[in-house]
Amino acid sequence: MRMTIADVEAILRAQLPDYEERPQQRALSESVLEAIEGKQTLMAKAPTGVGKSIGYLTSMVLNIVEDKDRVAQLNSMAAPGSTPIKSKRGIVSTASKQLQNQLNDKDAKFLFDHLGLNFTYAVLKGFGGSNFGIPIRLSQPLLGQ
Repeated sequence: MRMTIADVEAILRAQLPDYEERPQQRALSESVLEAIEGKQTLMAKAPTGVGKSIGYLTSMVLNIVEDKDRVAQLNSMAAPGSTPIKSKRGIVSTASKQLQNQLNDKDAKFLFDHLGLNFTYAVLKGFGGSNFGIPIRLSQPLLGQ
């Protein structure tokens, strides 16, 4: 059975005595999930405290977990020796290391710990201590040309 945003809220309400419903967070989560499922682009903006991070991570996790279950079922029916189907993956790109750390150390861990869903997450950090290309360097000709 497919888990919904309402199911996630019910799980969190049951596990967390201080859980507070956030209608704006729920609306964001539902919009993100609809966009993911419809392969659409969504631009959303909300003030601090709405719960944007948990909102979009929840939608991503629900979509990936549902796909993993479907893929596992299809792979179990596949002919021996056939190439297994891979499930979906999600990527979140952040503008700051602070948000990157919050997503990894707090938000994704929170969902993993409380929802009981089978998903993994990781952080890909910039190489060389820098996360951004420098436009001046990018416009310089390559050596040897």
